[in-house]
Amino acid sequence: MPGTPTIRRRLDRLLTASLGALLAVATQAAPALADVGDMTEYPVTTPESFPAGITAGPDRALWFTESGANKIGRITTGGAVTEFDLPTESSFPFDITQGPDRALWFTEGASDQIGRITPTGAITLFPRPNPGGGADGITRGPDGNMW
Repeated sequence: MPGTPTIRRRLDRLLTASLGALLAVATQAAPALADVGDMTEYPVTTPESFPAGITAGPDRALWFTESGANKIGRITTGGAVTEFDLPTESSFPFDITQGPDRALWFTEGASDQIGRITPTGAITLFPRPNPGGGADGITRGPDGNMW
C-alpha cells in the first residue's frame, strides 16, 4: 500500500515523542526519595522474631505477625511494643488484617487455623474448613466477611 512506510515512521516518531514527554512529566512529578520524609525504625523486642504482615488496628496502633517468635505484635506511633503469645506452638503467623468486628484476624501458616485477636489481646482460633496447605493471606472481602 503506497505511503505505508511514511505512516509507520510518523507513528513511530509520535509514539517516541509521547513516551519522552510522559517520562519527563513523570520524572518531574515524582518526589525524590529524600522528599518522602524521615523513616524511624523500631526494634522488635523478641530477637528470633520474623515480622511478616502488618496492618492498622482499630486502636490506631500497628499490628503485625511475628512468625519466628509465634506472636502477634502491636506497636504504637510512639514506638511502644506489646507482644501476645499464640497458643498454637510453631504456628508461623503470617498475614494480619482488621475485620468487620474491629478485631484483628491473622493466618497461621503452619497450622490449619485462622486466628482472631482483640485490641485487648484476647485470642480465638478457628479451624480452617479445608485443612492442609496452610493459609498465607487474609483480607476483608467486599461482602464484609473474612476471606
